[in-house]
Amino acid sequence: MADVGEAQLQVAEVLEVGAQGQAPLVAAHAGAAAFNTNHGLALSGTLALSYPGVFEGWDLSVPISLSRQLQGRTLTGGVGGEGDTRGSIGANFTYNCNFQIGLTCLGYFGKAETVDQKKINLLTDRDPLSLVMKYSF
Repeated sequence: MADVGEAQLQVAEVLEVGAQGQAPLVAAHAGAAAFNTNHGLALSGTLALSYPGVFEGWDLSVPISLSRQLQGRTLTGGVGGEGDTRGSIGANFTYNCNFQIGLTCLGYFGKAETVDQKKINLLTDRDPLSLVMKYSF
């Protein structure tokens, strides 16, 4: 039986961003109109499932997340241009509350867009996999 450790739903809405609010790297690459949209809306959700005692001395947590840029382009949404969608799923095993090993896969969905700065989506060809080990004492 899984325990739901955490469930979040986040909405980031930026009503207006002036030229002074642009990130320097993006502004230099994309020009002054890169983030100058009148409205931006992003949605993000996270679900963390917990399975205590899945093996002798081992606990398992399974974080699942999905983010989507619904309209415009925001600097705070954590996603790219309009239509950008990202998802991740992981498995974290913890032994006796002090050794943890985790594996996470992150997926970027949709088609690549490099011309329309409102819909920019550069990461669709990347699906990174990460392995993390840590020991707490």
